[in-house]
Amino acid sequence: MEFSIGEKMIDVKELTVAEVRDWFNSLATTDPELVGDYLFEECTLYDLQIMTNANDAMLDSMTQSQIRELIEKCKMRNPDFFAFRAKLEVKVKSNEARKTA
Repeated sequence: MEFSIGEKMIDVKELTVAEVRDWFNSLATTDPELVGDYLFEECTLYDLQIMTNANDAMLDSMTQSQIRELIEKCKMRNPDFFAFRAKLEVKVKSNEARKTA
């Protein structure tokens, strides 16, 4: 699914199961990047890169509202990825709560 945001043409693809698995495996080896990892609640900028043809420079030049539009397109194309990501987040928070109790 290709669409334009401003002057940029962005292609949003549906992830394969193997790509979701690769994404999951990369979580343990990827160094955190505060802005890219926490600016948006639903996903990271890295997540957007694996679902689109957008690179760091393209995402860095976009406004927050443009990124939100991109996130919505990615959610439409990859609803199961976003559901899986949300389940993981709940699991991680649950495990952290048990460790501190």
